[in-house]
Amino acid sequence: IQSARTANMPKDNISRAINKSELNKNVNYNSVVYEGFGPEKIAVIVEALTDNKNRTASNIRTIFQKNAGNLGTTGVASHLFKQVGVIRIDKKNISDEKILELAINSGAEDCASNNSHHEIITKKENFYKVKIEIEKKIQDFISTKIEWLPMNKISLDKEKTKSVLNFLETLEEDDDIQNVYTNIEI
Repeated sequence: IQSARTANMPKDNISRAINKSELNKNVNYNSVVYEGFGPEKIAVIVEALTDNKNRTASNIRTIFQKNAGNLGTTGVASHLFKQVGVIRIDKKNISDEKILELAINSGAEDCASNNSHHEIITKKENFYKVKIEIEKKIQDFISTKIEWLPMNKISLDKEKTKSVLNFLETLEEDDDIQNVYTNIEI
């Protein structure tokens, strides 16, 4: 629920997801990763949680096809990404200098700051160790999770970017889809 609120998910969508899970207590959900190329040949990784792999695969394949993309086999796009731990902290909680020092001392790989938050990047296998070290100084995080970060990003013109964003929004509207990662520069 906290992750959904952080992502500004509408209250109705959160309630619907909770109700759906309460009705289906005996249903087993599987975590599935799909890879492919969307419009303008952008690489896409889709993480889904489903009780019906066939339905989810069909839905995702249809979204790709309707948007001039192709759903591929395992490994077709993931080699363009690296899986890392990402910890996001509101800038109000700590200064740029202190977060950099904390990240280095905790064993993080990278630390960057923008106008609203700090982002600490860790190796996937060190994620929880780094998170525990940071939690000793900071308790409130915007988010903490394992993500797929692109190794190289693709820049598109405004019109092509709009087309890609429509495609990504369509993917994210599917109830089974948890996360969508891409290599587009926005």
